Amino acid sequence: MMHIQARPFPPAAPPATAGCRQRGLVLPLALILLVVLTLAGVGAARVNILQERMVAATYNRQLAFQAAEAALREGERFLQQALLPAFNGSGGLYQAPLPSAAPVWDGWSAGNWSSNGITYGGSLSEVAAQPVYIIEELARTPGGGGSLGSGQPQPETVYYRITARAVGGTSNTVVLLQSIYRRE
Repeated sequence: MMHIQARPFPPAAPPATAGCRQRGLVLPLALILLVVLTLAGVGAARVNILQERMVAATYNRQLAFQAAEAALREGERFLQQALLPAFNGSGGLYQAPLPSAAPVWDGWSAGNWSSNGITYGGSLSEVAAQPVYIIEELARTPGGGGSLGSGQPQPETVYYRITARAVGGTSNTVVLLQSIYRRE
């Protein structure tokens, strides 16, 4: 007969001490850190995009302002002619309405400005459309200076209002400028 002897199992590993025990905190900590860095990156990208939009809007506004200034100066040069045409409501030349009335251009769309105003004669390349201006004859007043000889007519002073409308790089950016011009 064969005799089988029972063998004891190998001894169990000694219990792990608290200092050697692994808990797996590296992965969750790395994931939390990754989420925080991603949120910071997305926030920085949003701020950068907002700043770029603000710079573009400021640039468009400056383009429109410069174009309107150019149209005002052209209107002033127009008024320096020796003889002016009649201000009869055509060709961008108007009689100013009474102070209690709405301006001539009130409620005009871009198309109304183009058809009822004077288009800037130069060429501005970066704007969406060339600026347009109108000139209104405001008032005629007798001159006020110096002495006049007998029988000589007193010089007359005439005031004009120039209103310019310009757009920037996009047609959404619109600037209206006005100036008053005195002609003796």
